[in-house]
Amino acid sequence: MSTNVGTTDNIDNTVDLNMITLQQSNIKKQSKIDFTKTIFTDEEKTIIRKEVDLIKEKYPNHIPIVVRGRGDIKLQKNKFLVGGEITLGQFLIILRRKIGVLKQSDAVFLFINNSLPPSSMYLSYIYANQKDIDTNMLFVTVSKENTFG
Repeated sequence: MSTNVGTTDNIDNTVDLNMITLQQSNIKKQSKIDFTKTIFTDEEKTIIRKEVDLIKEKYPNHIPIVVRGRGDIKLQKNKFLVGGEITLGQFLIILRRKIGVLKQSDAVFLFINNSLPPSSMYLSYIYANQKDIDTNMLFVTVSKENTFG
C-alpha cells in the first residue's frame, strides 16, 4: 500500500482521524463553563483542570484545545482533542471546514496568547510552551480577514 504524502487529501484524512471533539471522546461529563469568555474564576479553573487531567489520562497523546472565534466567526463546538503530531496549519484546515461563514477570499489566522505562531509548528510543541498554566488547556483564537479588499 503506497501513500502519497504530498497530496492535500491524504493530509486532510489523516488530520481528521487525529481530531476528536470532546463530546465524541466518551467523557460524558458536561461542564457548565462558558469557554468563550477569557477570564475564569478560581472554581472554574479547578473544574477545567480536573477535566483536562481526565482527558490527558485517557488520551495522553492528544491535546485539549478551546477555540474562540473573533468577530463574526461562530463555531458549533469550541472544545477539541487533537493529535499532537499534526501541525498548526493542518489544524487550520480542519477549522476552516468547521466555520460556516467563510468565503474562499477570507484568510483565517490562529492566535495563541496574542501571537501568531508559524503554521509549520507542531501542536505538541505549542501546547508544551503556550498552554494555560492554571487549566492545562490550550486556548486558540480564530480571526478572519478579507484578503481581496
